[in-house]
Amino acid sequence: MPTDKKHIEKESAMSRFGRFCEFSGDGCPCTVGSEEPFVLFTNVWNEEPHIKPHFDRVKEQPFAPALWVWLDDGSTDESYNRMVEAKDDYPIEVVIVRNKKKAKANYLMLGRGHQLRLDKVRDLVTERGIRYMTNLDVDTTACPNYFGRMLWLMAHDKKLGVAAGYPVGEWEDRVASEPMHSGKFIRWKIVRPMTKLWDTCPDTQYNIKARARGYDTKVVRVPLYHEGPTAGLTKVGAIRLGQIAYYAGRPFWAQLLRALRRAVIRQHGTSLLRGWLKEWIRGTWHCDDSDVLAHYNESFITTLKIYMRGKSR
Repeated sequence: MPTDKKHIEKESAMSRFGRFCEFSGDGCPCTVGSEEPFVLFTNVWNEEPHIKPHFDRVKEQPFAPALWVWLDDGSTDESYNRMVEAKDDYPIEVVIVRNKKKAKANYLMLGRGHQLRLDKVRDLVTERGIRYMTNLDVDTTACPNYFGRMLWLMAHDKKLGVAAGYPVGEWEDRVASEPMHSGKFIRWKIVRPMTKLWDTCPDTQYNIKARARGYDTKVVRVPLYHEGPTAGLTKVGAIRLGQIAYYAGRPFWAQLLRALRRAVIRQHGTSLLRGWLKEWIRGTWHCDDSDVLAHYNESFITTLKIYMRGKSR
């Protein structure tokens, strides 16, 4: 039986993640997976210390991406140079897309970065016959067979258009929510036609487009570790959700109800309302995407039904 350091570390990692995974009963061997090709995206801004460790972690995954696209979203440190150095030791093709330098990251305009990277590699990804797209941030550590397990799930459920694992410690908060950014797998046929992403949250738009095409979206119990809480559970994330709600036409009273509910459960309700009011004051966003409008109209009706049901009790 092997006892070398690398084997022991892998066994320790499997044990560390296994208790949080719904598939750990079958041992989640590294042979579980699919050979269907996928593209991996990673966005960074001033993440120099995390570049090389991220390459190392992805290299250890038994199912590797066919193509890895990095977006340096305007870093002012040595992030770009660290990417160039690390990619020479990586066994598959790495593409680096570089944005112009900026003094600070603009978390509320992520869509522009997504648009930039997609426009650069859309044809290349399609020509390679790549079937899936996924994102993995440098502050995320995925379980040792994360890519393989997610590919297996997508390959065995043809109705599943978008799926994501969950951050350890956040299952109760996220199980009923949308599959979101880091670790999220999307069928490329959903992404490829998307030529206009809204500024603030392309993540939500991927989910909406998947459902508009008849696919399911799902959060699954395949674990990841994040260095901090995911965006949806932070103050800045709540502001962004409020902005999206205004952008998509949710009326003030419906947003107020949602904000009150989140205030009660201590999930940044005031920030949620602030985001809506911020865009109302600015008044420059108007949604013209029929799928997005239909989604938020349905969400509005659902909110109304829940509110009326509560009033009748």
